[in-house]
Amino acid sequence: MSMTIKFIIEESMVKKAQNYSVELKTILSRYGIKLSKKLGQHFLVDRGVLDRLLDAAELKSGDVVLEVGAGMGVITVELAQQVKKVIAVEKDRNLIPALEQVLQEAGVSHKVEVVNCDILEFGNLPPKVVGAIPYQITSPLIHKFLKRETLPELIVFIIQNEVAEKIVAVPPRACYLSNFIQSLALVELVGKPIPSTAFWPQPKVKSRVIKLKTTPDMVKAQSLKFKTKDEISNWEGFLHRGFRNPRKMLRNEFDEEILLELGIDPQSRPQELMLSQWESLFFLLGSVNND
Repeated sequence: MSMTIKFIIEESMVKKAQNYSVELKTILSRYGIKLSKKLGQHFLVDRGVLDRLLDAAELKSGDVVLEVGAGMGVITVELAQQVKKVIAVEKDRNLIPALEQVLQEAGVSHKVEVVNCDILEFGNLPPKVVGAIPYQITSPLIHKFLKRETLPELIVFIIQNEVAEKIVAVPPRACYLSNFIQSLALVELVGKPIPSTAFWPQPKVKSRVIKLKTTPDMVKAQSLKFKTKDEISNWEGFLHRGFRNPRKMLRNEFDEEILLELGIDPQSRPQELMLSQWESLFFLLGSVNND
């Protein structure tokens, strides 16, 4: 492993941010790299958080893992030391030379395929996806991954804490995002919120490790509920409709008789319904519209 990267991830637990950020600045300066605020670049420099992310990924020696946002290779190197192959996707082409040098110095370059592209345009996914992703692409990225013909078995991301808590929310604090993602994957928050000091440059918000898992039973159940990808898109649109006026009663959006038929209080508000109730309403409305 690069001595600089090794210093960062091993010493970050006991050194102040300004000390180990100097090491990252040195690497960036060596390659003439300037960070992009537009790309939301914040590099993980905390060993404890790195271990939390890797443990949640349930890594095995034969795994092929996709890393979203390889950056300076801190996560990439650790993944490559534990699995068969890492597909390291990095959008910022300016970071690629530094990333490849880090991988070479760490002796893992033969196990890593570096791909310079936008992850939202990436092709087929391996069973496991890991990464400390740019906050601004969290929702579109998770949506895109969960709407594919072949779902990843496991997704482990570091995302903004506020968004992570929305994803795992339940009534009476449920939302569009929680219902959509929980209908397609098992979700779990891993550990406590992560302070901004775990990254450099420091973000203005706390972060969280979140784990999304699609079990064979869940995939089978989904295939029975949503027989085509068009139905998942319809489900997505239906939930957007249901939550577009979260403070209003459901009777303002849906037929009161249909709500009563399903045992749903017409005076309920969207965030108060269970996921199973939203699914029942979606499929009943679909059958009514097809009659």
